[in-house]
Amino acid sequence: MAALAAAATPARAVIERPYPLDRAVADNDAIVVARVDRLDPARPSVVLNVETDLKGAPAARRIPVLLAGENPTQSKLVVERLAAGMPLVLFMTGGPQPDQMLILAYTEGTWFQVIGQKDGDALRGGLTHVEPYLRRTFNRSTQQLVQLITDIQAGKAQAPPIDRAAQPGVGPPAGAGEPATKLYPVPTDTAAAPGTPTTPPPDSTATTDQSRALPPRMGPVVGWASPTNVAPARWAVPTLHPWAWAAAAAFVVIAIAFTAVAFKRRNGSP
Repeated sequence: MAALAAAATPARAVIERPYPLDRAVADNDAIVVARVDRLDPARPSVVLNVETDLKGAPAARRIPVLLAGENPTQSKLVVERLAAGMPLVLFMTGGPQPDQMLILAYTEGTWFQVIGQKDGDALRGGLTHVEPYLRRTFNRSTQQLVQLITDIQAGKAQAPPIDRAAQPGVGPPAGAGEPATKLYPVPTDTAAAPGTPTTPPPDSTATTDQSRALPPRMGPVVGWASPTNVAPARWAVPTLHPWAWAAAAAFVVIAIAFTAVAFKRRNGSP
């Protein structure tokens, strides 16, 4: 399992450094083919049904995902690149908490990240952001990726190297009739919308209880493959009232003095 962690910062990190496909296959606990069962652009949300296990087994076979994400512009990009019946490849591994999962989703030239919340036998997800730099990992058709992973798992093929000529961006919109290699840039306006909800859409396998919703801010993911694959996390120093700092300092002084007296008594010093 890949080493994963999260820091409590306002935004998640985008994977900028090269992440070869062979590492993606090796690092993730499960890789599956899912298909869009329902798409609601107005909410926005999507329900995915897992159809084929390429590696391991997923935590659930029906996954509702809220697509509001951290940024309305990126949310719109993802919604435009999904359609009913469309297949996706999901790379899934354990998250920073036992009941969470990190998911990298791919469809026709577009990569995006989802954080899933386990709820018994159900798994609910929330979009975080698109992953424009992962087009260097793979940027051809979804079916080609499925076949490639199948062959890699069977020992019949090797993963291609990083495509260093690939530019960051996303693939074409659904129904555009363009190849997955067609590049669409991601707008530079990527500021997260404060307070963006990440509750998954209502579904027979999910709860809409707001108290159990996926936290809207989990911090950057540090290492799908290794800590060098993601922008470094910025650790925040907690802000305390001056009286709290004074009390803490006094406690430390008393503890040191008590330890010194105990040491002298133990060694027979007056």
